[in-house]
Amino acid sequence: MEGLRRRAAAVLRDSRSSSGDSGVGLTDRLVVDPVFVLCATRSGSTLLRSILNSHSLIHAPHELHLNALRVAIERPYARKSFEQMSLSAEELQLLLWDRVLHGLLASSGKRVIVDKTPQNAADWALIHRGWPEARYIHLRRHPAAMLQSRLAANTKASRDHEIDLVRRYGDQLDAARRELPGPTVRYETLTADPTAVAQALCEYVGVPWEEAMVHYAVPDTGELRPGLGDWGAAIRSGHVGQARELSDDRAVELADMTARWGYS
Repeated sequence: MEGLRRRAAAVLRDSRSSSGDSGVGLTDRLVVDPVFVLCATRSGSTLLRSILNSHSLIHAPHELHLNALRVAIERPYARKSFEQMSLSAEELQLLLWDRVLHGLLASSGKRVIVDKTPQNAADWALIHRGWPEARYIHLRRHPAAMLQSRLAANTKASRDHEIDLVRRYGDQLDAARRELPGPTVRYETLTADPTAVAQALCEYVGVPWEEAMVHYAVPDTGELRPGLGDWGAAIRSGHVGQARELSDDRAVELADMTARWGYS
């Protein structure tokens, strides 16, 4: 009987919360201020997330690909029902993304969650609408170095296709940088002085600096495979190495982007 009374009380609390009397409402976020690393592929995001994830209060999982989780309201009566609740397919999609973030954060036992999926660069406006209090880290790497890394990772790739992809990321990230707050981190600076960068980011997200971050814990081997971030030997070392020297190919096709990002 006591168990039944406790469950009934819990149901009553939930119903009051959803009706707006108190607690979390139907469209409120369970994770109010997640951190998103806005970046291109092959820009050092796996190294950055490995450093952040080594903090006792920061959970930075492998790439989540939330943008692949889409919600469709397929029947007219269902659309009318959700419209009556002021819930569009977009809002339902954001609620689903928020639930994923909350579940990961709760299971980690940490305080801050970081998503570094590069495809978020295309959805930054939707993310900002969904989480007005989100924090952002803008990650940059020399465009020619990103191209060089992409071509090395996929030797069968078309150079023209890879150049177009880097340029597309550049346009998306520039648009996000104009509208969204947050520090800009250069991969070259991260590898040259990881301590200084990690200290600044800890201050930004509101956690104390931990020295263990620069000797990051190597991600689980199941996370080190294509589609989830970098999977090479360097990231498996647990050591922050120097950025590779650029090859003789300086990618003149990316000269405008290189100049915009402050690289020579």
